Amino acid sequence: IPLVNILTTVCNGATYLRPCIESVLRQTYQDWEYIFVDNCSQDATPDIIREYARQDRRIRVVTNRSFVGIIENHNIAFSQISPKADYCKVVQADDWIYPECIEKFVRFCEANPNVSLATAYRLDGDQVGLKGLLPESRSVFSSAEIVRRFFDDESRDIFGSPTSYFLRAEPVRAHPPFFNPQNIYADVEACIKILREGDFGFIHEVLTFTRRPT
Repeated sequence: IPLVNILTTVCNGATYLRPCIESVLRQTYQDWEYIFVDNCSQDATPDIIREYARQDRRIRVVTNRSFVGIIENHNIAFSQISPKADYCKVVQADDWIYPECIEKFVRFCEANPNVSLATAYRLDGDQVGLKGLLPESRSVFSSAEIVRRFFDDESRDIFGSPTSYFLRAEPVRAHPPFFNPQNIYADVEACIKILREGDFGFIHEVLTFTRRPT
């Protein structure tokens, strides 16, 4: 059974953290390890994380000794991916995922072993995001086609946020740091980088929720 590492980086995220964690605990797919990286939170975040970690041994907490930037914090999380993990999934601390999210991504990627990165529709605030960017008649696309669409502005937002997509773990482990610390769009650059390793997959279902600032 494939092992999935779920990653959440957080700094003072207590307001929305419980719905995020609960969405992972409700997953229909249960072969996962959940890794938190707490970036020197000063609110109730550490207490909330420790509470859940006491209840579920699959939850592991990493606490930074000093505050770091958001990109470096993500790279710390990626560096914690188990050598046994087959896949990794970021869930940002103010977002959440639907109960069948991990199961459907794993099933899709196991059926399409050449896919290195997959994404899906997301609930983006109160709108369905990433819809209409790719033909619904297809679910697997060559990396060359996706990169061309991206740079031609046909599908500029195709990857979504880190909560939206699902990664094979080996390419992430093989290219540290996975997020380029010199690029404010490091997550997008990383998606393009990982497509050098395989195809792009798209599940035409809403599997994640992205919270917009209010």
